[in-house]
Amino acid sequence: MSGQIYIPLPTANSIRLLRLAPGSNDDPITCELEIFSLNEAPTYEALSYVWGNPQPAASILNRGLAQTVTPNLEKALRRLRLPDLERVVWADAICINQEDIHERECQVLLMQAIYNQASKVLVWLGDDEFGQAEKALRVIDLASGWCMTETNANSLSEIDFDLVSEPTLIQRAGYGSLHATSFLSGFLGTPMWEFDIMRVEVEKWASLRWLLERPWFSRTWIIQEVAFADSIIMIGQHELEWDQLAIATAWLDRKAYPPNRTGQDTQNMRRIRAIYACSPRRNMGVRLELAEALELLRGFDTSEIRDRVYAAVCLSNQEKLNHSLLKPSYSRPIPEIFTNATEYVIRNPGSRHAQLDILSSVTGERNVLDGFPSWVPRWDEKPRTSELWVTNIGSRWNACASKTSENVSVSDRKGLVVEGIRLGTIQFVDDRLSGLSSTEENLVQQLFEERVANLRSYGPFENLAEAFAQTITAGSSRNFDAGGGKGESFHWQDLVSYFAWPRSKEERDRMSESHAERMRIMQETSNFEMSIKTNHSFFVLNNGLMGMGHCSIKEGDEVWILFGGRLPYVLRSFRDHYQFRRQCYLAGCMDGSPVTAWESGLYPEDLDKKEIEIC
Repeated sequence: MSGQIYIPLPTANSIRLLRLAPGSNDDPITCELEIFSLNEAPTYEALSYVWGNPQPAASILNRGLAQTVTPNLEKALRRLRLPDLERVVWADAICINQEDIHERECQVLLMQAIYNQASKVLVWLGDDEFGQAEKALRVIDLASGWCMTETNANSLSEIDFDLVSEPTLIQRAGYGSLHATSFLSGFLGTPMWEFDIMRVEVEKWASLRWLLERPWFSRTWIIQEVAFADSIIMIGQHELEWDQLAIATAWLDRKAYPPNRTGQDTQNMRRIRAIYACSPRRNMGVRLELAEALELLRGFDTSEIRDRVYAAVCLSNQEKLNHSLLKPSYSRPIPEIFTNATEYVIRNPGSRHAQLDILSSVTGERNVLDGFPSWVPRWDEKPRTSELWVTNIGSRWNACASKTSENVSVSDRKGLVVEGIRLGTIQFVDDRLSGLSSTEENLVQQLFEERVANLRSYGPFENLAEAFAQTITAGSSRNFDAGGGKGESFHWQDLVSYFAWPRSKEERDRMSESHAERMRIMQETSNFEMSIKTNHSFFVLNNGLMGMGHCSIKEGDEVWILFGGRLPYVLRSFRDHYQFRRQCYLAGCMDGSPVTAWESGLYPEDLDKKEIEIC
C-alpha cells in the first residue's frame, strides 16, 4: 500500500507536508500528502510526539487510501484537526516513507531545518483521560508566577533575557548537564516557605507528577524539535507554552522537589531543564559541541540506537551530517557508527574541549564483548553519575599540559593510535572504599595508616594528609568555585576533622570541645564524607604515586598520560595493543607536571614518549 501512497521525493531538499482536511468528532481522519522543496514550502506546523505502542493499530485516509498509524498519532491528528479549515502539518511517521531506508537517511539530513522552519512546533503529550491536566497546569501557572516574582520579572520573556546573558549557561549544558546545578540557581535565594508552595493541594502535585511522567519527555529527538522554534504543548484539550513549562519546572525542581527524588517525574524535570538550557535561542546562537550533545542525549530513550548519533549531530550542527564519518546510514552496524562518531570528535573536538575529552564518556564494561572498540563510548547506555568527570570539574585539569597527539589516527582494526607517556604500573589496589558505608568509616583511616602515614613526603603537597585527602576525593571539594578556581585549601582540615569525629553517640557525648567547635568538626566531617569517591578504588603505582580509579581496575594495569587528554587514563596491556579501561585521578599529576618534567628531561629515559594502539 505504501507504494501507492508515496511518490518518490525528486530532490535531496524535498519534503512532504500533510494537508489535514477539516472534520469534527468521530469523522475519519482524511489527509493528503504533497511534495515541496523545503525552501519553497508553504507555512506549516511540525508535530512532535511519541509513536507509542503500535497496537491496536489505527487507520486514516491518505489520498483516499487506508494507511495504518499508531493510536497516539491518530489521536494527535484528531486533536489538531480544525472543524472548518485545512491544517498543514509535518509528522515524521507519515511524511517520511518509513519503508524506504534511503529516504529515511536523506530526511535525517533535513530534520533540524524542518523543525526550525516550522511556524510552530506542536508537542502532543497525549489524552487527558482522567482530567488531571487542568490541575497540573495550575501548579505550573503558580510556579512560573513565583519565579517571576522572585526574579523581579514582569513576563517570562524577561527571565529568558536574564538566562541568555548568563555567561556560564552553555557550559552547564555540556558534560553531566542532566546532573548540573539548576540554571536558575544564580538568582534563586528566597526560601520556599515564603511562597505558597505548602498550600498546593496534594492532588495538584499528583497531577503535575502525572504530566511530567508522559513518555514524550524522554524521547531522543525532542531536544532539537523544541530547541529551534516556538513550541506549544498540548495535553488533551489544554495547551501550554514550552517556555513556561521549562521555567516553572526548573523553579520547582530548585525549590519544592526533594533533591534525592529519583522518580520519572524528577528525571524528566531535569531533562526539560537541560533542553531549555542548551537551546541556541537562549544562548545567542551558540550550539552544543557534538561531544556535549552525544552525552546529553545519553539520558534519553530511542528505539533506533543509531539515532543517538544522528540526533546529536543535528543538535550540534546539521551540516556535519555530510561528513563521511557521520553520514546517516540505517544499514551500517551500530559499533561502526559509534566508532566513526568518536573518531570525528577526536579529530574535531571543538573550542571548548581537549582532543581526547570524549574518552571520559567511556563508562561501560561490555564494549569488547559487543564488538565495540574499548575506547568508544556506549551512548546507548545510561549516564553514570559515579564517573569522575560527571562532577564537571574535569575541565580544570590539564594532565597532558595542553600537549596534543599530532598523528592521532584509527587503524584498520579500529584501534586508536595515540601518543603519550607511561607513568607506571598499578602495584596495589584497595577496593574497600567502593562499598564504604557510614558504619565502616574507619576504613578511610586504616587506608591512610597502612599506605600513606609512613611516607616521608609526597610530591608537591605540604603534608601527607592533604595528598591523601585530594586522592580519595579525586580532587573535588568545597574549595573549588563554579569557575574552577581554587581558593584556600580545606582538604586536609576536613580530613583531620573526619578522623577526629567520634563514630558512636556515646563517644560524641564525651567530647570536651565547645558546642561551636563540635559543630565545626561535624561540618568538616560531613564535607569530607560527601566528597569521598566511595564507588572507586584506591591504588598505588610501582613508583609510589597514588590515585583513585574505577572499581574495575586491576593490579598490573598501567596509568598513562595521553597527549590530548586532560586526565590520566588506565590502560590494560596485551601483546601488541592496549585496552582502554577508564580515566583516573593521580595525585600531584593533574596539572601536567609529569609532562613538563619529561619535556625538560627530568624523568627517566624509560618514560619517553611512545605511540600506542588502543583496541
